[in-house]
Amino acid sequence: MEQTFRSSYNTLILSDFYGYLRQLCGFAPSTSTCVTTKTHANIKILFARRDNRPVSITSTEFYEMPKSAAARIGRKRTAYAVLGFVMMGPKSGYDIKQAISRSTSFFWNESAGQIYPILRALEDEGLIERDTTSPTSTGKRQRQMYQITDRGQAALQNWIAGPNSDVIVRNELLLKMFFGASVAPQVIIKMLEDHRHGLQDRIAFFEEIIRQRQAEEAAGKLENAAFMISTLDYGYRMASAAVDWCDATIASLKDL
Repeated sequence: MEQTFRSSYNTLILSDFYGYLRQLCGFAPSTSTCVTTKTHANIKILFARRDNRPVSITSTEFYEMPKSAAARIGRKRTAYAVLGFVMMGPKSGYDIKQAISRSTSFFWNESAGQIYPILRALEDEGLIERDTTSPTSTGKRQRQMYQITDRGQAALQNWIAGPNSDVIVRNELLLKMFFGASVAPQVIIKMLEDHRHGLQDRIAFFEEIIRQRQAEEAAGKLENAAFMISTLDYGYRMASAAVDWCDATIASLKDL
């Protein structure tokens, strides 16, 4: 004989389970017989029978109820980053890595080691599928192309409309600045000057990419470019502000 108890609560309430057993067969196990902390749990109960009535519990099995694809991905933002690039057109893992390098790397970067497992997971969840119409080879190297599904579109839209996680900034340069009194001012000044040069290169990169996107939009090759250009403009403005901060900080340290 087999019965299944389903909890409607996020966490199984054992008193509900015991009440269910009492109603079913007139007895309930001790707490040592059956305990679970799983959420959205089902309990499969196997009974020993006598005279067509359950007289004792022979085993209990706890297992979690299946979750939706979006629930399984949860807040794994790498998955949504990959899903977003596939949404923009069929892509291979290599294509996604190249696209990230040319666009979001200043605020969101992913390694190839992260991208390929995520592609397989998204395919398993039915959020993307293999694109059989696109060429899968370039030269001697085979590339598997993926395209987004309707379920993937819905998952991406729900994520975009959802709340943002808190932004936690980890900046080694600022950490060194915080403890900068431990070294001579010239050491920090040199560090800031090197950082400033890097920022200027980044500003030039943003200016070039923004010009390219604007040209693509004007030629009708890129739709709704305002969203992409706005993120690039954010990077340009942040880098420009950081250059101003470097100049002001260097000037103040030279007065020490």
